[in-house]
Amino acid sequence: MSTKFTKPIVINAPGKDIVFDGIDFTAEATIEITAAASVTFKNCRFYNILLDNEKEIPLLGNAVQNKKGAGYKLIIEKCYFGKTGVYNMISVGQTMLNGSAINQNYFTDGCSKDDKFACYFGEAGAEYNFCNNDFEKYSHNGFQFSFVDSPALTINIEENYVGPHAEDIELDVHGLARFRPFPKATKSFANIVVNANRNVFEESPARVMFCQRKSERDIVLTNANVPKYCLDGRITTPEIIDSVPVVEAEE
Repeated sequence: MSTKFTKPIVINAPGKDIVFDGIDFTAEATIEITAAASVTFKNCRFYNILLDNEKEIPLLGNAVQNKKGAGYKLIIEKCYFGKTGVYNMISVGQTMLNGSAINQNYFTDGCSKDDKFACYFGEAGAEYNFCNNDFEKYSHNGFQFSFVDSPALTINIEENYVGPHAEDIELDVHGLARFRPFPKATKSFANIVVNANRNVFEESPARVMFCQRKSERDIVLTNANVPKYCLDGRITTPEIIDSVPVVEAEE
């Protein structure tokens, strides 16, 4: 029988490598990481996490959540993400260090109300892997990147499988991976290289990666400040979506 955590956990372990292997996180279980060299979740299950996602914890009720700090390497592999009541399933609010990886996980359609993964602070020169994950449905975004400033780093998004469209999906504003500027903090994505190879979608239309501006506080996205995008070995230009409402001037 798996060890089961049902209450919030705080990790404060400067310089230490923390490993959760075969743990169930449910009920009110959240993880706040204040300090560590690395944190690994392996063979874990996250399900039936029910939180007040505006009040109980600062980052919208995330199952794995933290605050800005020195950073750590994050490894999540071979984990199961079942139905929960959280907003984003994983939200990395510290610097995600080189070698971080989200690989070989299964995400159910109802595991979060919005994106499955979101991060905001990247390490210069880092390389991250998001590979071999299985998404039950094409629903919202699998991975959201909203890096502050303009870090130079590489992201590999490879061999992920995405199931058929969810019934409530807005096909024009979702994909496997989204780059969205952090309001008033992202300067550019131009120093980022995205390698997206051999990702499989059960149903069309579908997009592997796109860039979206959603607020007037976001930088205006152009071909000059979006990531360098290599799709199945071919250099291409990322799709840019501007979702900021247009206010018509009064006559």
